[in-house]
Amino acid sequence: MLKLFIVLFSCYTVMCREINMNCKPDEEIKWIHVCPGETTCRDRDHPPLCPDILQPQLPVCACKDGLIRADDGSCVTSEQCDKLKCPDPNEHYKCGYVCENECAALNVPDRTDCPDEHYLCKRECYCNDGYARDENGVCIPVGNCGMYNRFL
Repeated sequence: MLKLFIVLFSCYTVMCREINMNCKPDEEIKWIHVCPGETTCRDRDHPPLCPDILQPQLPVCACKDGLIRADDGSCVTSEQCDKLKCPDPNEHYKCGYVCENECAALNVPDRTDCPDEHYLCKRECYCNDGYARDENGVCIPVGNCGMYNRFL
């Protein structure tokens, strides 16, 4: 019994020493599974697939509740994640249609007139209303689409 106590106390001491790490002000120590790990801006909508085996947990400095890990390692709000994903002022991040306004395809259904069978919750950057993607993938006013807007 004494040996068991010594082993458990030793493990506890080692773990506590490990847990006594310095986290940033917007972080706290959390026990996180190795897989899927901490939620990030990149994978918050589609967590990584993990094998169907028990995943160990490790104490790590993780973002506080309500914050998400950004690609640069900082902790940000969900809204800040959206802005980091879509820095262009003419686009926004949302769950939207598979088909989107594109200058080259304005004669086919766009994201505002997409057939129901094409509706999927696909979170990504979409052009704001009145904008379409040009051949370089930049959201521009529909009126600037040049020859493509003849189909409107």
